[in-house]
Amino acid sequence: MASATAVSGFRNSCVWLLQMLCVAAATVVCGSCNSCVWQLQQLCVAAATAVCGSCNSCVWQLQQLCVAAATAVCGSCNSRLQQLCVAATTAVCGSYNSCVWQLQQLCVAAATAVCGSYNSCVWQLQQLCVAAATAVCGSCNSCVWQLQQLCVAAATAVCGSCNSCYPGVGIVDVAEDEDYAVDRQEDEQHDDPTHHRRPAAARPDAATTVVPVPCLINQVTTVPCRRDDSEVYVPFSFLEQYFEVHGSLQPKSKVLNRSVSVGEEEGSNSAGEVFVWQHSTSKVFEPALPYSPFGAFLNFRLYNVESRDRVKCVSAKDGVPISTQWQSSGHTYPIQIAQFGLAHYCKLIAERKPKRAVLEDGSSITSAWQVAGAGSRIGRVTDTVRKNKVLRYRANECGSTGKPTGGVRITVPASQSSELLTMSLDWFVQPGSSLVVSYVVKDKKQLMFYVRYLPSEDLFWTKPPRSIFYGVGAASGWRHFTRNLLVDLQKGLAALPRISRTLKKVGRSRVQVTSLQLCGEGRLDNLTLSSAEHLDHFYAGAEWLVRHQDHRGGWPITVPRTVVKDVLELDSGWYSAMAQGQAMSLLVRAAHHSGDEAYFTAALRATQLFHVNASQGGVRAYFPGGYAWYEEYPTTPSLFVLNGFIYSLIGLYDLKEARSVTQQPLYWAVWLVRRSLILACAQVGFLRPGPSTADAAELFNTGMTSLKKLLPLFDTGWGSLYDLRHFTSHVPPKPARWDYHTTHITQLLLLASLDDDLMLSSVAARWRQYLNGQRASHN
Repeated sequence: MASATAVSGFRNSCVWLLQMLCVAAATVVCGSCNSCVWQLQQLCVAAATAVCGSCNSCVWQLQQLCVAAATAVCGSCNSRLQQLCVAATTAVCGSYNSCVWQLQQLCVAAATAVCGSYNSCVWQLQQLCVAAATAVCGSCNSCVWQLQQLCVAAATAVCGSCNSCYPGVGIVDVAEDEDYAVDRQEDEQHDDPTHHRRPAAARPDAATTVVPVPCLINQVTTVPCRRDDSEVYVPFSFLEQYFEVHGSLQPKSKVLNRSVSVGEEEGSNSAGEVFVWQHSTSKVFEPALPYSPFGAFLNFRLYNVESRDRVKCVSAKDGVPISTQWQSSGHTYPIQIAQFGLAHYCKLIAERKPKRAVLEDGSSITSAWQVAGAGSRIGRVTDTVRKNKVLRYRANECGSTGKPTGGVRITVPASQSSELLTMSLDWFVQPGSSLVVSYVVKDKKQLMFYVRYLPSEDLFWTKPPRSIFYGVGAASGWRHFTRNLLVDLQKGLAALPRISRTLKKVGRSRVQVTSLQLCGEGRLDNLTLSSAEHLDHFYAGAEWLVRHQDHRGGWPITVPRTVVKDVLELDSGWYSAMAQGQAMSLLVRAAHHSGDEAYFTAALRATQLFHVNASQGGVRAYFPGGYAWYEEYPTTPSLFVLNGFIYSLIGLYDLKEARSVTQQPLYWAVWLVRRSLILACAQVGFLRPGPSTADAAELFNTGMTSLKKLLPLFDTGWGSLYDLRHFTSHVPPKPARWDYHTTHITQLLLLASLDDDLMLSSVAARWRQYLNGQRASHN
């Protein structure tokens, strides 16, 4: 009777405990206890009935489930519940210790009762878990892990181990540290970096079925996975973020020409798709060899600087990009300007001659201009400055928005309106004159937009709903004026408020130039529409560098730069070795192409800051051991940025090699005579000798020595570092993004073609392997 009373009392206490556990489990699984309590209680009753034949006879098993579940959910409930468990076991079996065999037998009997046989129970148990998750939470994905963990914990509590009771179920008890100790021990025994554990295979007589299984990631979070008898499948959406890899479904036709064959797999889809996994989507550019300081500059032909998000617009006054990097209002950033010029130079020498349509030259080619407004007129006269005929116009009643309500206007033929989106002309600008370009943009319906160029020192502004303005400067007189009409429209659309998102990134196929309108008074010559004008953009960049080089031979960056707050910062007015180097590369090519000494002189002067320490406003730093480094960001302490340093070396190489050019013999003969006179005067004290190509050669050789010594410090074993900030400033390291990593490789391939040291090519080859997921061997 005492024993029965104990059991009865225990049963009553178990009901309360079970209900409390239901509330706790519902809160953990579903986010609130109210919605799931009844379902969880019903699930407990159903499970007890299925296993034991009735709910009442299952008290002990339910108590065990309570203990296991509380351990899984709370962790802190172990002590009290285990004492209850001992009491329950003693009450049911007579003693706690003698119950082990009975419990194992009960597990077999339960499996047989539920599934019909012990061996065939695996699949049904897994299905039951999914069904339970669906019943509790509405879907199996959101709470699979919690329910399966409860299942494993319960099996372990009842049978002593999960595997003996649920053969092949493949759920690992991740709460046991011993599993990880075994992993570490196995890793020490196998040097193969690809060695990994797989789940135990199911019994031969178990059905081969893909079922849900949770993946516990680093004991922190879970991911819904799938598994079959021998493999676990992890969602690629997780892998993509976790490993920073890339993948997409592509038609097989896109991969037919690749080196890896794509076979037919059982159950593959009929659409002929292939999932293409890429460790990195950034590609290595193979530099054109042999390299020439007058040829293509790396892969800059692929650059479209003016279309970058960090470019506010292209200045209508200077024809160079205005950067929003580090300052949203915009500034002239020498690196961006040099890259702009180099990109257009590469396209100039690589691409076919652009298509052009001359609309008006004042003499042999004239157009049917439409003249409207009182007092408006046009005429063709000989200009005293240009010494040829030009179009002179007076256009009134244009309005302030640019809409073609008056003035002098020409309609652009449909055959030219979409393909020829670069405009160039020689324009005599004076106060009150302006030029308006009208566009039709295809969206849900066709919309009209207007871009107006007018004398103003203001850079760029908009006037809703559809007018965009560019200031060409306030100075009067003749100027050569070239505009990429598509880019000007795109930048304006991005700046217009309350405009459809579909118009923020409008492409060429949706744009037509319908008309050009002249307002005020002025003159023009050689009005042309073309597919591109790379030569004009190339010289715009080079001329800006000549005009804006300061007395130190540099191009100061006019905005502050914070690399690491309160640790690595630069005040406005700092110089960059990368800017100096890329400017030299552009200026050397401009000197070669034009024969103009001014470009070469500016390139020579750009070397001066390479001799000045960063702490004194220059770009030179020293790594411990006395190795000189030319800093992209000359902070104190130093950063040692790799790509910027190599760009400066390439600029120095271009400059030092320029002395050997023979394509412009007259230019170089004059330059050598002038240089000899300067040196002669310097020897007698009249002049101080300036920088020379020999100076550039010395700086280049010094930098190459440092690069070969320090390059191994940038190797992480699976990628490269952007800089060495962690060494100098004790902040976390800065791994290079894949696009910077491939830039490092391209730069090293170029330098390897200029230097016989095999170290450069071997590092480039190893870093290229990292792009495919290869890693350096561990210990």
